[in-house]
Amino acid sequence: MYWKYPVKTLIDTYDISNDDDVLYNYPQLKNIIRGEDMPYGVCYDEVLGTYNEGISIGEAYGIVINEYWNIPIYRANEGDIILYSDKEDEILHFAKIVKTNGTIRGTIIRSKWGGFGIYETSLVSVPNIYGNTITIWRKKEHIFDEVKR
Repeated sequence: MYWKYPVKTLIDTYDISNDDDVLYNYPQLKNIIRGEDMPYGVCYDEVLGTYNEGISIGEAYGIVINEYWNIPIYRANEGDIILYSDKEDEILHFAKIVKTNGTIRGTIIRSKWGGFGIYETSLVSVPNIYGNTITIWRKKEHIFDEVKR
């Protein structure tokens, strides 16, 4: 059993065709790095540090399944990751938590948006093509560190 949460993502994909559109239409977003300043890579490269490894999103999901534990939102911490998926459980986007109070509404994430830059946003302020369900994951070594405390 996975801890899964339905979400309504708020960014209309039709409103964005470049970083300027994103920032103009959604001024609440914080742009960390613009797309033209980014090295090649995708969301999971940014989250998992797999730049230049040439892996697919399916292989990235395999890394998560093998090296991370699925956790409930109330246990989430900075550095945990969020996977976005659709109704068929297809993984569509990866993000990293930068701040949370243990709720969906109170969680801020950082993620790379395709060919655009890296954005820091609320958990739901991502393009709606990223799906309507999230799961939260913590690196297994951090689970054991937490138990020792």
